[in-house]
Amino acid sequence: MLEGDTMQNVLCKADCNPACHVTWTRNSDHVSGDGTLSLGRLDTSKDGTYTCTARDGTRIRTVTINVTTSYGPKTISLSPPGDVSVQEEERIDVRCQASCSPSCAIYWTGPTTTYQAGRRGPNLLIRHADKTYRGVYVCVASNDYGNISTSLRVNVNYAGSDIKLVPNDTHYSDKEGTVLPDIRCVAECNPACEMSWYHDRTGRLVEGSTLSLKNMKRSKDGNYMCNATNNLGTQTLSLTVVSLFPPEVLRKDLLNTSYDVDEWDSVFSSISVDASPLPQADLVHVGVDQQEATNVVLQSLRQPVSYRTEFSYSIRNITYSDVGHYTLTVSNSQGDFTYKFSINIIHEGILQRVECFGVEAT
Repeated sequence: MLEGDTMQNVLCKADCNPACHVTWTRNSDHVSGDGTLSLGRLDTSKDGTYTCTARDGTRIRTVTINVTTSYGPKTISLSPPGDVSVQEEERIDVRCQASCSPSCAIYWTGPTTTYQAGRRGPNLLIRHADKTYRGVYVCVASNDYGNISTSLRVNVNYAGSDIKLVPNDTHYSDKEGTVLPDIRCVAECNPACEMSWYHDRTGRLVEGSTLSLKNMKRSKDGNYMCNATNNLGTQTLSLTVVSLFPPEVLRKDLLNTSYDVDEWDSVFSSISVDASPLPQADLVHVGVDQQEATNVVLQSLRQPVSYRTEFSYSIRNITYSDVGHYTLTVSNSQGDFTYKFSINIIHEGILQRVECFGVEAT
């Protein structure tokens, strides 16, 4: 019967001669001595097995009835109680219990696909937690007489993930002076990450998520590392900045525009250039008799972690075919410059001179 209903009196009779003495007991406790069981309005305190006993001298006869009060769920609890906080890959196991009669059906709902439609059973069981399991989970207990619910919040802690840049470019390459947007580094972390930027060339550390370079400048070039850090670890993402500019010759004043040598002498020289991207060089000779020099060697050496390239040239065992004008052109996609010089042979004290040119840049 339902809790709160009034139970009709139950009369226990026995055919005895002489008359029997009839009593009611529950768990050996005396309830009634006149054969009438009168419980009135039912509640759970009156549930149990009631025994009617009829005694006639030495003879005893008994009969029992069970009284069970039905009710909707009254209380609901979780074990362990309270919200749950775990790290990624840890296990979650929470049991939901409710006081009901008859027993309640229990199910869980939650934010993941496994629990969105409801999952039956008293246990919220997640064997390997990840960030997709974060959110509120609700335990519902119900029977024919009502329902009750309780909830908990699952918090999953993890190091930075899904780190990205806004705008999402990871490589900037443009002319010096080109305006750059502010670059923001974002990452999903729990607990929240502290963000910072590190510049490999200067060793400078910038606190915060925003890198503001303003414009392209070779002193700002290099790799910038965004770091997203919390107590569970650090995630990184690299950004490369490369400024582009035409070849720039160092110490033009030291460049020789004319070499006066004896026959079979050699000329060795070099020129240092800053440029981005990497420049190429071409050395062209026009002799006084329109002959090409055949013993010219041009080499280049790029210095590491630098824009500087050194071009060296040598003209060995100079003969009259090597006399004339030379044009060294150094160029890249941003521009070029030319360096012009001449070679003259001194013959029996007389200088065989040709016109000198100098340096030009475009």
